[in-house]
Amino acid sequence: MNCRTLVSFGPAMAIILATASLNARASITGVTESNGDTDRPSAKYSGQTFNISNPNGTVLVANYTVPRFGDDVKAFTDRVHEWNAASTTVALPKYLVGGEYILNANNNRDNATLSLAVSVSVPSFIYLLIDNRLNDANAGNPPNLGPGSGKMEWVSVANGWTMAATGNNRAGNAAQPDEVGVDENGDGTVDNWSSVYRKEVGIGTATLLEFNEAGRNMYGVVVQPTPEPKTWALLLTGVGLGCWALRRRP
Repeated sequence: MNCRTLVSFGPAMAIILATASLNARASITGVTESNGDTDRPSAKYSGQTFNISNPNGTVLVANYTVPRFGDDVKAFTDRVHEWNAASTTVALPKYLVGGEYILNANNNRDNATLSLAVSVSVPSFIYLLIDNRLNDANAGNPPNLGPGSGKMEWVSVANGWTMAATGNNRAGNAAQPDEVGVDENGDGTVDNWSSVYRKEVGIGTATLLEFNEAGRNMYGVVVQPTPEPKTWALLLTGVGLGCWALRRRP
């Protein structure tokens, strides 16, 4: 192995090690739901245990402990829907896997004054998983949202939101947001798709607002701590020392 090869592996090593470091850290300290439906469980997040029920105490899944985000995790507090890969060839985006996540009630989707106050203890990325069908009923394209759309206008560049776009979608298009699948019956079949948007936030509380459209899937939320500067510094130092050692070899 020469120095050029080592440097070429550096970014991949950084991603792998940084992801492992992030997944070991907890970020969410609390989630407060306002103006949600009261006949089903309020928003829950990773580590909490509750009964998934709909409505008025009809238990669908008893004693569900919310895990870290990944394939087949439950999506809502009042449905059996699950988050999954977008297809057999498009996996869940790696930056989501292992993150803390929040389940909301699917019936909150048409509550115009809904809000979620999400408190974090470290600087974090908040990811929104938003139904592609929002505002135009087309599951094949990203949702029609943001300023001037009449839907989720708070998800805007001005408010710090951007597409999470790495080409991890069914179109393989890095100009469109990445996608995740939604299994609406918990039977292993993906029925619909959501696009990923993200915002970087500091320590404190971030407020998420309404989805405000019936007949779709409520948005999901994944939270990942941002990489600490010392993590990147150590990785870069390691690559540099590796190059130095290789150059000194006889």
